[in-house]
Amino acid sequence: QLGVFDILAKAGPHAKLSSNHIASEIGTKNPDAASLLDRMLKLLACYDLVTGAMKKIQVDVWYVELLSNLILLFLLSKLFDQTVFNGYDLYRSRLKDLVLEGGNLFEKVHGMPFYQFKSLNPEYDKSFDTAMINLSKISVKKILEKYHGFQGITTLVDVGGGYGVTLNIIISKYPTIKGINYDLPHVVQQASSFPGIEHVGGDMFSTVPKAD
Repeated sequence: QLGVFDILAKAGPHAKLSSNHIASEIGTKNPDAASLLDRMLKLLACYDLVTGAMKKIQVDVWYVELLSNLILLFLLSKLFDQTVFNGYDLYRSRLKDLVLEGGNLFEKVHGMPFYQFKSLNPEYDKSFDTAMINLSKISVKKILEKYHGFQGITTLVDVGGGYGVTLNIIISKYPTIKGINYDLPHVVQQASSFPGIEHVGGDMFSTVPKAD
């Protein structure tokens, strides 16, 4: 709908276009269009639908190697409850509007902010939280294989830590750390008890517990 692949193909087989250039070709006046396009193209590059390169001036440029390879498999759907993705087609159908007009895509689709929608839809709220837990279990374990920055820390706060799953994975590897899982009161009330972790309810926009 935005004609991004047409723009890339029209530029020629060896041309490399920045997201700013592509945005200018689309003709949008949205100041965030280039950033949004860059994020979309990076996702498509993960599936080899486009190829990206970094210039010395630190600007990503994009080009198409195989125009016939335009199939994107939504593999992550296997990880999450289907309730979370019931609106996926709605989001996808509004991506064009987001690039051209800007704004908040979730609010465009649902007519209200994300957390308000969650609070009014218990099934979605539960499914979204489950999805975040599943994602944390996979990603944090992989991060800890390479990242060693938690060594020597005495107190660690996870701001917006949900049910404390991420913090529990970290402290399971670094048991000398005192963990504070900080989230809204109604969230931490539902959190399970973990060794070395204190659940604290509050508003991160007002105050945050002290830590290293």
